[in-house]
Amino acid sequence: SNRHASIAEFFEPSKATRIWRIVLAVITSLMIIGAAYEFNKPVPDPAQMTHESSSDTHSYLDVLLLSNWMYDVSGDEDYTLYAAMDPDGNWFIVALDENVAATLQPQMDAYEAYFTDDYMNYNYPDPVRIYGMPTYMDSEDTDAVARFFDMEASEVPGVFGTNYLNEGADNSRSGAFLYLMGVFIFGLFLLVISLQLSTIRRNQKKSNDKLYAQGLLDEAENQFLNDNTLKYYKMKLAVSPDYAYVGSNGYILPLSEIAWLYKRTQRSYGITVATQLMAGLSNGKQIFLVQRPATDECITEVARRVLTKTPNCLIGY
Repeated sequence: SNRHASIAEFFEPSKATRIWRIVLAVITSLMIIGAAYEFNKPVPDPAQMTHESSSDTHSYLDVLLLSNWMYDVSGDEDYTLYAAMDPDGNWFIVALDENVAATLQPQMDAYEAYFTDDYMNYNYPDPVRIYGMPTYMDSEDTDAVARFFDMEASEVPGVFGTNYLNEGADNSRSGAFLYLMGVFIFGLFLLVISLQLSTIRRNQKKSNDKLYAQGLLDEAENQFLNDNTLKYYKMKLAVSPDYAYVGSNGYILPLSEIAWLYKRTQRSYGITVATQLMAGLSNGKQIFLVQRPATDECITEVARRVLTKTPNCLIGY
């Protein structure tokens, strides 16, 4: 039933709001648990990079030879392609930033020596292990590699594979970050609802304290229970002969404090999407009396009730 027995029950959050708060709290808690699990679960060891490595496998490559840069994306120092050979003679394409590439200068020198007549006598350095994620080479990258080696684009996968190693990339914690994003999103909704309910309780307490100090609290409660009090439960508004009980924000307002009453219309592309009933108070504040779509019948009845108490109240703009 919508027949609330008291002001306290009238100001209670709706059943839907309480359910949403519980649901959001449960989902946020589960997201936190999921994130904690992802951060603490064992991480598999990186797998050796091969031409068949899948793009979701954290991998390593032992670099024996490394070319000078082959393909540099302008403005992106983290995306420069190089050709690398492992100790088994397999060739790969790797993406390195300039700092990592600088540490591999001995492998670059070895690459230059490898293509000379005296390559057998060169003192090759020890391989250096780098880590990253295999990433699919798109057509632009493939064409760049083909031009560098003067080959057809269709020949590139047979020599280097279809993936390049994106050095430094690691998806082992990607699940945790998805959970953290869920914590942020659902936690934000939960925070908004909690703040709204907290504001309602705070405003209600301020109103009660003010009326109590004036000796009017019992009168306000008795008028609320009277049959002649207008009550709009869906819009969370009740108006007695002397008071307005605004369930959407927690205020109990003496009608004598309302100096201005008007309808606010919100439109989108010329179409009315919402109407609210606003009140300008004698202290200069403006508050919502009705945040949900206010019907014309409700606005008219409330305006008449306010004018009965405060004939000088301004109605409309």
